[in-house]
Amino acid sequence: MKLNALRIAVSVAIVTIGASFAACGIDESGLLGDDASNGVDVITTGDGAPDVIIDVVPNDGIPPPPSCSTDASADVSCIPPVPLGWEPIAFQKNGNVGCGDDGGNFLGVQYLTQPTINKTSCVCSNCVADGGWSCGATIYSGATCSAETLDASATACFQSNHQSFGGWLTRYGSPACGGGTALGDNSADATAVSACYPTQCASDFCGLASSGFGLCIANAAVTDGGCPSGFPNAHVVGNSAHTACESCQSCALGNASAQCTGTVSAYNSGDCSGSSVQTVTANSTCNGSTTNPYSSLGYEAGPPPSPFCGPTKLPSGAPYLNGPFTICCP
Repeated sequence: MKLNALRIAVSVAIVTIGASFAACGIDESGLLGDDASNGVDVITTGDGAPDVIIDVVPNDGIPPPPSCSTDASADVSCIPPVPLGWEPIAFQKNGNVGCGDDGGNFLGVQYLTQPTINKTSCVCSNCVADGGWSCGATIYSGATCSAETLDASATACFQSNHQSFGGWLTRYGSPACGGGTALGDNSADATAVSACYPTQCASDFCGLASSGFGLCIANAAVTDGGCPSGFPNAHVVGNSAHTACESCQSCALGNASAQCTGTVSAYNSGDCSGSSVQTVTANSTCNGSTTNPYSSLGYEAGPPPSPFCGPTKLPSGAPYLNGPFTICCP
């Protein structure tokens, strides 16, 4: 796969990592440093989700440095000595790829760094409820609601002759949530980076500092931000940015505390006919107190609550760079 003449080869596989992996922090590239230079990288989302393993392939699209004779060397005297395996590169965040000359002395390339997850990266939907709730009621009557106990599973009428009453509701059932479909685009935001490679021995590499470029070194084989002595400031850059998302299995009840509803009414009649003398909400309180004794109690059941399922949270993910390599600056 080609992009700006640079070869990108990154494969992503989401697997569960055993307890032997320690949780590590993510650097500005979205990569972990311990294993990346060996071609394998472990990304931890930090919220208990399975880690993500990425096969890291170095960016071999970096052009080789110009081959100069001993009396016509490219001038890199403005930076510390360039170690073996590294080459000069001018580096600028949030810049364009213009390298300040029209003579073909530099190759300008646009890269990305510091990937971050965005609102469309990891999205889940289609959580489904399995099962539901039902409601039962216990009607208490008499002084302090302790004289008689009447049970109901639906609207009912009870003969009773007291002055106080109340209703207690119980919810039954254990609905569960499942499903979940990934709708995210696995994208990532990132900071643009401009890089200029000297292509000729006469390239004025040091002169790029006056155009706002940092004068640094790069190594295509180093993907984890490790820098040699004299160049302590690391920047991991890549060709493009993506996000590895956790799986969509975080469906849960969005209304787990939903309550049953109902009312209790006192009637002068013995069959709950006519107008009630008092109506109270069944709220586990002995709150009925009629002036005269009633002859019947009527319970009016409300509809049982319906379980609502949805993601417990927006799924998280780990942003990463494709074709990562390291730029080190003094």
